[in-house]
Amino acid sequence: MPQNTTFQFNSYINPTPQSAAANMEAVRLQNEGQRLERTGDYTSAEARYLRAILIRNQTFGEGNTYAAINQNSLGELYIKMGKFDRAEIVLKEALKVRETMTDFDAAVTRENLAQVYEARGDLRNVKAMREKGLPDKMVCSNTKACDNPYFAGPTFP
Repeated sequence: MPQNTTFQFNSYINPTPQSAAANMEAVRLQNEGQRLERTGDYTSAEARYLRAILIRNQTFGEGNTYAAINQNSLGELYIKMGKFDRAEIVLKEALKVRETMTDFDAAVTRENLAQVYEARGDLRNVKAMREKGLPDKMVCSNTKACDNPYFAGPTFP
């Protein structure tokens, strides 16, 4: 269960100058990681995401929503790299927190986990992961072609 304490919540709203600066550094690293990922420099992107996660966990504590966003990005990168074991670990950690965030955040991470299971041929877990979002808390896995990536999805037999 995420450790969303009153202190952690208050630190989001009323950050100290140090925590605000640390968070801005993590944002910079996340953005740089995304840029590097787009250019195909996966190793450097991975290092940026890992550093952003570390900073946010040190600043806001384990299980914080900021780090969960970085973890989801890292999981997506690991999928591209074919590192499915690593992807599963980091996406499961992200999902614990993202399920407490918006339906969309949770749906994105569930779909990423489903893609990990699909790549492994584990269709039972693919189905289970995608069914968690039924009937209307799912995202389309075809992000390049889907006009509305957040939709009421199909039911499975």
